[in-house]
Order: sequence, then structure tokens, then C-alpha cells
Amino acid sequence: MPFSIDGTILRFPGGKAGVIRQDQLARDMSDGGRDAMIADLRIEREGQPDLQGKLRFTSEAFLRLPGKDDAEKSSAVARRLIGWTAESGLADGFFLRVDADDDGVQIADRSR
Repeated sequence: MPFSIDGTILRFPGGKAGVIRQDQLARDMSDGGRDAMIADLRIEREGQPDLQGKLRFTSEAFLRLPGKDDAEKSSAVARRLIGWTAESGLADGFFLRVDADDDGVQIADRSR
């Protein structure tokens, strides 16, 4: 399952911007045998240190994401992350879990 949100531009509360760099996408089998993927993300911010963190989703959640192919599903996550970051911001060491249901893409910060 190709998944990439590399190059997505985020706006933080207060108007500062950052660019997502997806450094790696790897399989995570640590959650009781549930097949999942973890994307290692780095947020480049002009004049500030990069933020680093992870975004995790199960294979089942990926299948529920809106979109008919991998690119559309990745875009759906990117759009939700843009809105979520504008509302909530991100802290270094973030760990975001992604899911989807009839209401769309859901993001929860498990690092707080």
C-alpha cells in the first residue's frame, strides 16, 4: 500500500507554516498482531527546528479511507492533517493515529 503525504504544507495556529517530509513508511506488527503501517514524519519549519513524529494507521483503517486509490486515500489524510494542525498544532515527538468512518478521516494524538 503506497502512502505518501510528503510535501504537504501545514499551517500552525498563529500562521506559521511547515512542510511535511515523509522519511519512511514501515509495517508495524506490535499491536497484538494487527497489521499496521507507521509513517515517520519530519515537519520542516522556516527559522525553527524541525518537528519529528509518527503517523500510524491499520490496514483496515486504510481501506475505510475515502478515495478510490492510494493517492486519493493519502490526499484525504493530508487534508485532514492540514485542518487538524491548524486547530491543534503539533509538538515534537507527536504520535498520530489515523482512522476513518462514515464521517471521514479521524486523527487522534496519542503522544499527549
